Amino acid sequence: LNMTLYEVGPGTTANFITFNLNPKEGEDDGGITAPELTWMQNIKFRQALAHLADRETIINNLSYGLGYPIYGPISFTSPFYWDEQEDYALKFDPSKAEALLDEINYIDRNNDGFREDPEGNKISLILQTNSGNSVREGVIEIFAQEAQAVGLDITAKPEDFNTLVNRLTATYDFHMIHIGLTAGVDPGLSNSVMPSFGELHLFYPLQPEPVTEWEAKIDELWAANRTTTDQEARAEYVQEVQKIWLENIPVLYLFQVLIVEAYGNEYGNIY
Repeated sequence: LNMTLYEVGPGTTANFITFNLNPKEGEDDGGITAPELTWMQNIKFRQALAHLADRETIINNLSYGLGYPIYGPISFTSPFYWDEQEDYALKFDPSKAEALLDEINYIDRNNDGFREDPEGNKISLILQTNSGNSVREGVIEIFAQEAQAVGLDITAKPEDFNTLVNRLTATYDFHMIHIGLTAGVDPGLSNSVMPSFGELHLFYPLQPEPVTEWEAKIDELWAANRTTTDQEARAEYVQEVQKIWLENIPVLYLFQVLIVEAYGNEYGNIY
């Protein structure tokens, strides 16, 4: 075609799975109840799920190898990125997922191939994404297959985009959702995702006050980040937020795509 392809770098959208940690309190409240809420609030359960994210297969099979694995909310292209993130990240390892599930006594009690919690409830969850997006539909299928292989009954279920967004931002009626958000280079410009009161604090948004100590710490660091012009201090605050986020895994980050652009060879001075 007399064209040259240029690798531009990572896209600005971070693709992830968010877990629902939002308790339903009363008939008119959004959220979920036990046993699903109990499972989701268990950090070792979330860690086990993190070990089931096969980013390499997702990128190679669904994005033609054009992508980058990510583990946290800040892009590696940002000057606020925490460089040690990959060393601390929980990477794909089904055997570690099984060990964590055994540790919290989520085991197959009736030999049906699926695990139950200590109260005998089958670990059965739905992972949703927007229908019509073939990459995202493929992601939830891959994740569900890995989960079923270690005895978790996770069902992949695409649905209409508007219905999905309504679950995510209004009714909070979901177990897990795979979706993406566009992030800027400077995360401090937005209060929507990181702080507990943010409307896109997806796993439990609009909290009147932080419900966990680690979210309270993030709020404190985020406020400090937004009230100083010292860029080195800001970077330290944001990097500490990334560490706390990675330790608690309320959101399981997966990948960014690689942007490739094509230009006709008759054009010059392309940068």
